[in-house]
Amino acid sequence: MSDQIKHECGIALIRLLKPLDYYQEEYGTPLYGLNKLQLLLQKQRNRGQDGAGIATIKLDPIPGARFISRKRSNSSNYLKDLFDGVFEHFKDVSPEHKTDGNWLKNNKPYTGEVLMGHLRYGTHGVNTIETCHPFLRQNNWITRNLVLAGNFNLTNVDELFTELIELGQFPKEVSDTVTVMEKIGHFLDAEVQYLFEHYKMHGHSNREITEAIIENIDLQRVLSRACKKFDGGYVMTGMLGHGDAFVIRDPNGIRPAYYFADDEVVAVASERPALMTAFKKRIKMVKEIPRGYALIILNNQGSPEEITRILQQNARFEKLVVKDEKIRTFIADDASRDEMVAHVYDVTYGIVKNEIDTLVLLDDSIVRGTTLRDSIITIISRLFPKKIIVVSSAPQIRYPDCYGIDMSVLKEFVAFQALISLLKESGQEYLLNETYDKCIAQKDKPKDQITNEVRALYDLFPYELISERIADMVKPAGIKPEVEVIYQTVEDLRSACPDRGDWYFSGEYPTAGGNAVVNKAFVNFMEGKVVRAY
Repeated sequence: MSDQIKHECGIALIRLLKPLDYYQEEYGTPLYGLNKLQLLLQKQRNRGQDGAGIATIKLDPIPGARFISRKRSNSSNYLKDLFDGVFEHFKDVSPEHKTDGNWLKNNKPYTGEVLMGHLRYGTHGVNTIETCHPFLRQNNWITRNLVLAGNFNLTNVDELFTELIELGQFPKEVSDTVTVMEKIGHFLDAEVQYLFEHYKMHGHSNREITEAIIENIDLQRVLSRACKKFDGGYVMTGMLGHGDAFVIRDPNGIRPAYYFADDEVVAVASERPALMTAFKKRIKMVKEIPRGYALIILNNQGSPEEITRILQQNARFEKLVVKDEKIRTFIADDASRDEMVAHVYDVTYGIVKNEIDTLVLLDDSIVRGTTLRDSIITIISRLFPKKIIVVSSAPQIRYPDCYGIDMSVLKEFVAFQALISLLKESGQEYLLNETYDKCIAQKDKPKDQITNEVRALYDLFPYELISERIADMVKPAGIKPEVEVIYQTVEDLRSACPDRGDWYFSGEYPTAGGNAVVNKAFVNFMEGKVVRAY
C-alpha cells in the first residue's frame, strides 16, 4: 500500500481578539493563544517534517520594548524542543503573575496577541536552523517589520530574484523563502513610504504619521502587487510589526488553508481537522480560504459599536450643480471663452454649511479633467465646502480605445498627464525615452508579438498616488477647499461587471492590434504628434 499523500509544510496563525486577561477569566490561563498554537502544530505534525518555529507579536507596544519574539528548532524532536524553550521563560513566574495577562505581556516574550507557527518539510537542501520558518524582516519602523512562513513551491524563483536585483535590492541568498519575503517587503516599504509622504505633505508630525500609517496601510494592495508574478502552489502567512496579519492562497488552490472566526479569535491552519480539534469547532464553522484570495486580519478592527455608529450615519443628497443651457461658448478669444466655460454650470446656494460640509461629486468617468477644473470644481468652491471629493465610477482611463470610443491621443488623458508629472518629480523621466525606443523596436513585429510597453510606466506608482496627482491637476488655482479624487479600481469593476471590455483602463487589449495602437500613441506623444494612433 502506498503512503498517504501529505501536504508537506504546515502553517498556523492565531489572532486573539480580546485582552489576555479575558482568556484567564474564560479559560483559566492568559497563555490561551500560545497553548492553542502548540496544539495546532501538534495536530498537523506529519512523518517527514524536520523542523518547526513560532513567532508572536504584541499589539500596541511601548517604544523600546521587545514586541516580536521568534524561536525555531531543527532538533530530532523539534516540537518538544521548541515549546520547552518557549515555556522555559515562564518557570520563574510567581503564581500571582501567571494569572496576570497584563503583567505577562509587559514582562515576558511569546505573550503577543498575534501568533504564527510553522512545520517545515524540507524538499531540498540542508536542514539548518536558518531554513526553518518563520523568517523575519526587521526594521526600526514598526510598520515595515515582516514575519513570514509558508507552505509553497514556486516555479519562477530565479525570475523573481532577478526582479529584486533590478529594483536595487541585494538579497543575502538565493532561496524561495527569502525571495518571497523580500518581494512582499519591497511593496510593503513602498506602501509605507507613500503614506508617509502623503501625510507629511498635509502637515502631520512624524509620530502622527506612524499612527496614520497603522490605520490606513492597504495590505490588500501590497499583496496584490507582490504576488502578481508568483507562479506555483502556495499558502503564505505573514504578520506586520504593528499587528496586521494575512494568509494568501494560490489561484489554483494547490496548497490547502482553512480558517474560522468568532468574537474571541481568528485561527488559520493547513488542515481543517486540526482547527476543529484545537478549538472544538464543528465542521460547518471551519471554512476554506478560497483559491486566489487573501485572508487579512487588521490591527484596527472596528468594534460592533463603531460599526453600528458608521452604519447609522446618513449622507445628505442635494442637487447642487445644474447646467445652464442658455450659455453658449462660441466666443472667439480664449480668455473670454474660458470665462464663459466656467459659468456653463450653476449652483444652488444656501445648502452647504460653510467650511463644515464635505461635498461628494459622482462622475461616470474622468477623461481629460478640464470640465472638472475649469467649471465644476471652480463653481462648487464658491459654496465654501470644507472638502470636495470627486468619485469616478470608472477607473483611470490610461490607454487608447481603438474599438468603439475614438480616443487615442495619450496626452489628453489626465491619468497620463499625472504619470508624466510623477516620472519627472521622481527623477525617472529618462524612462520615457527608454519606452519610446522599445515601442519603436516593436513597430515592424507581427502584431501577435507586440506587447504594451506603456503599462510598465504606470506600474511604477501606486494607483492612489496617481489619483492624488490627478486631484492636484484638476484643482483650480486659488481655491480653498481640499480636493480628492477617488477612482473605481479595475479589479472592483470586473467584480461588478464581469465579461466587459476594460482595455482603456487595464491596458489588456482583446486583440493583438490593440497593443500596436497604444505603442503608436506613445510614439506620437514623444514625437509631439496630435493624431490618431490607428
